[in-house]
Amino acid sequence: MDEEWSDFDDIAAVNSELRYLTLELMKISYNKKKSFKLIVSEFIENAEFLKKRLAEDKVD
Repeated sequence: MDEEWSDFDDIAAVNSELRYLTLELMKISYNKKKSFKLIVSEFIENAEFLKKRLAEDKVD
């Protein structure tokens, strides 16, 4: 039973983060007067770049 609640909490946390990110990206889109789709594309590109760089710089 505890494991089920843990999964529920994890899903709720992810949904909360997604809502937060969406609102922040919407604010950026509005302030820069650019389409939301363009802002999201830039965000994803930046996240992928960061992930790649972190993987390259990882020290074992």
